[in-house]
Amino acid sequence: MKVKKSIRNGILILTILLFGIYLGNRYSEPIPFDSEKWKTQSETEMSIRWDMMNSLRENHTLKGMTKIEIIELLGKPTQIHKSSISYDLGPSKRGVNYGFLELTFNEREIVTDFVVGDH
Repeated sequence: MKVKKSIRNGILILTILLFGIYLGNRYSEPIPFDSEKWKTQSETEMSIRWDMMNSLRENHTLKGMTKIEIIELLGKPTQIHKSSISYDLGPSKRGVNYGFLELTFNEREIVTDFVVGDH
């Protein structure tokens, strides 16, 4: 009986630790937006853009900005489309998906909408 109880307690402790690590990685502390850090995202800080997204949205009114202003703020986009541009955000906090920020422009190249998601 003692052995079974020890094994059960060990599994419970391990489960709690793994769950804590999972939550810690998933809900990491947001990082204040920094234009230079955004532009120079390194491979050692793969999710720094993802971690800065809330600060970017809270401190910059993206809707209404021109394409030139966006590129000055965020640097060269990862992808350019006819009426939108997008930036890779790095790994999302939900597993193996990568986040992105896509900004949509009108005919005057002013941001009309943006979406943050993962793929």
